[in-house]
Amino acid sequence: MKYLLVMFMFLSGVTVMAEPGPGGILENRAMSVKMLGGFTGFDSDAYKVLRASMGALLVDGVIDHFVTTAWGFEGGHVFCVELTKDPNITLDRIKKTLDAIKPANQTIYEYHEVLSCVGDMSN
Repeated sequence: MKYLLVMFMFLSGVTVMAEPGPGGILENRAMSVKMLGGFTGFDSDAYKVLRASMGALLVDGVIDHFVTTAWGFEGGHVFCVELTKDPNITLDRIKKTLDAIKPANQTIYEYHEVLSCVGDMSN
């Protein structure tokens, strides 16, 4: 009986892994974003716009994970945003938002698609 209880507790704690979509291909459902300051300065206004934009996407229900992975010493941070589980929502809205932000040249700003914010984000 104890064995069954332990097995039940173990299996109830297992998370569901991503399932391949049509054609057996896992689609990227997250975006890794880096906005950091350099030795020559940091565009704090563009950073405020970036934070407000990601906050709006969170409130609108487009993303449900916002994971900070690093803070910049001169300003900014590295983070990942992941879409909700709704398969109809794509990364296009996040890409358009990130494309619209044009920080000053002294700011390091880049982003790329990743499979998920959880685990390895090097895709």
